[in-house]
Amino acid sequence: MSIKCLFGHKWNGCKCERCGAKRNTEHKYIPVEGNCMEKCSLCGKPRSIEHKWNGCKCEQCGATRDEGHLIENGKCSICGIKILSIDSFTSDEISMIAVTMAIAQAAGKQFGERDTERHAEALVKTFIRASLTGRGSLTQSDIDFIHRYVTLRSSTFHTSGDRLEAEKHDKLLLKLKLIAPTEQASSMLF
Repeated sequence: MSIKCLFGHKWNGCKCERCGAKRNTEHKYIPVEGNCMEKCSLCGKPRSIEHKWNGCKCEQCGATRDEGHLIENGKCSICGIKILSIDSFTSDEISMIAVTMAIAQAAGKQFGERDTERHAEALVKTFIRASLTGRGSLTQSDIDFIHRYVTLRSSTFHTSGDRLEAEKHDKLLLKLKLIAPTEQASSMLF
């Protein structure tokens, strides 16, 4: 503290007019253009504010989230991400994917892979909801994740000699490749 303020500060909001000392109250926040934050006009302290969502994209800062997509022709017209409707799959394929995702969730939990566990759990819920409501959608990262684990199950069935299950999973892999081709999916298909 400066000698000027020995007997008390002269506060203007969060900043002393005499010595420049700052306190963490009475900030005068103003919006920062193009960001979801505000900055104090007196001391410069920033703070986050809530996003202003327009579907899946924030109108203020441009951040995106994986909900609120506006799907047109398999693509979100707001953020541009590819979206696949779950109704592209038969009920047998939905069952195979749901079982595969439940196995991936259990494996993630067993091996401490929290991201794998969470992604698989979210997809299991998506497929259960889809089987009940007939509606649901998948992003490209969902398709890649499903492809990875269906490939593992398919190779397990090939190794164990269960040709019927292996063929079912191979058909599903081919369908995944055809409806949502990616480099990863293409390189993983036998």
